[in-house]
Amino acid sequence: MALKNCIIFSLALVVFNSCNNLEDVDLTERSTFIHFYEKSVNYKGVTAEQLADGYILAGNLENEVEFSSVITRTDLFGNVVWEKIIPNSSVSAIKVIADGYLILGDSIQVDTEAAQVLDVITTKSRLIKMNLDGDILVENNFYNKNNLKVDFHGDALNLDASGNIITVGNFQDPASTAKTFVAAHDPTTLDTIWTQKYSLIDRDYKNSKSTYVAPSGKIIWASSAEKSVQNNFRSYIAVPSVDPNSTFVSSDFFGVVGRA
Repeated sequence: MALKNCIIFSLALVVFNSCNNLEDVDLTERSTFIHFYEKSVNYKGVTAEQLADGYILAGNLENEVEFSSVITRTDLFGNVVWEKIIPNSSVSAIKVIADGYLILGDSIQVDTEAAQVLDVITTKSRLIKMNLDGDILVENNFYNKNNLKVDFHGDALNLDASGNIITVGNFQDPASTAKTFVAAHDPTTLDTIWTQKYSLIDRDYKNSKSTYVAPSGKIIWASSAEKSVQNNFRSYIAVPSVDPNSTFVSSDFFGVVGRA
């Protein structure tokens, strides 16, 4: 037993001495890391995309009635290359393209003197095209020009086979349920080519943060159909699949008659 303990002690001593200095450890390629990004106010990460030589990150700053979105370009180890803060905005999705980035989210206006609580914060869906250095080249605000009290939110974006930008979002006025809109935009000017709205029967559309354009051209996204009655909350998953610029067959509302 004494001999066995002596052998174990000797092996432990050898291991300890061999790793006593960092220089004694063989270098290996680092494949994982965690990097923290901090601001003076609440900073929430939203999405990230991998690049050939790093990452592009999107997040939101929130401080009561002050809102900004942050786009951060990093190297392969998460070190900041550049950072762009967009005031009065929030971001929901980002898409990497050959000459830059497409960013979808909201333009946010705050009026602390508004007579109605619902009018303190109003939003428009906003699509931004940014170059590889983080400079904003062009933007398009999507909203109801006849009723500025209707809030529009951008949720998800993708590209179709022709290179047009497809955006999915929702909009709601105080007297109605939240509806989904789908729009196509010119990839250069971001001008709206077409738009369609989709409603549910007495329920709110809450869209996911991604959309898929199938080889057939169909636009597919996931959402939840939500309804609150007093203290009860009911929700189910909805996965609409629609042709470009199409409406639900036989009805303006999903779930009445027919299919998309």
